[in-house]
Amino acid sequence: MSTAYVVQVFLNEIFTNRLTGAMVSSFDENWIRRRIILFEKSTLRSLRNQTFKDFRIWMLCSEKCAKPIRDHAWPDDVHVFFDKGREVLQKINADYLSITRIDSDDLFHKQAMAEVAAAQKRTDKRECLIFRANLEWDRPNRFIHPQVRPSPPFFTYIFPKSIYRNWSKYKQQHFVDHGQAGGRLPGTTELPANHACIVKHENNHRYKRRGKKYRIYPAKEIAKFKKTNGYIFDKKKIADIMEDFAFPREETLRDWQ
Repeated sequence: MSTAYVVQVFLNEIFTNRLTGAMVSSFDENWIRRRIILFEKSTLRSLRNQTFKDFRIWMLCSEKCAKPIRDHAWPDDVHVFFDKGREVLQKINADYLSITRIDSDDLFHKQAMAEVAAAQKRTDKRECLIFRANLEWDRPNRFIHPQVRPSPPFFTYIFPKSIYRNWSKYKQQHFVDHGQAGGRLPGTTELPANHACIVKHENNHRYKRRGKKYRIYPAKEIAKFKKTNGYIFDKKKIADIMEDFAFPREETLRDWQ
């Protein structure tokens, strides 16, 4: 049985209405331009570094503030959609469609997509895989710590052709019912720990959306974190870890300059 693999990246879309699947964006053009640069320097680099390479990269975008997206010279391996990929779905003829979600500023370990491909069961219903135990890299505060999130942003849906070629059914299960993804679907398969990384920085969409600035922790709180198991502050250890996420050592170490 054949499977088509897709990594679906969200640039300026946020799912807000679980009844309709409508997407809204609160981002301006300058934020989007910075985000595109960030994506190509980090997320895209980690995707190109995967040991399993048989997948396509789909960038899902909103029409709001679309000019910098349309004006950008996208690499050939990034396919940009403003229709959630509806048209291209009709051209896929595999028995199954595997769609892995990642935000446009986060990172995958080089083995992440290999783990996704190896874990699939391929049933006649929507299947869910999830990287629940992942890393969080706080770049402004210069530390990494492991975390287990009940509803992480790293999940994979596997759809049989009977679903993904039926737009209304696919849209409902993928875009409207996506809130079920965080391990709440029956039979959700958990993938290996620390193969996905959430990157915290000043340009995170949560801060833009809420009109807030990123918080730099005071020395007292940093001292508490340093006494907490799992927190990593050593710059060489952080650089070693991030190399497996396709982040060059010299670029990681630049945070300390």
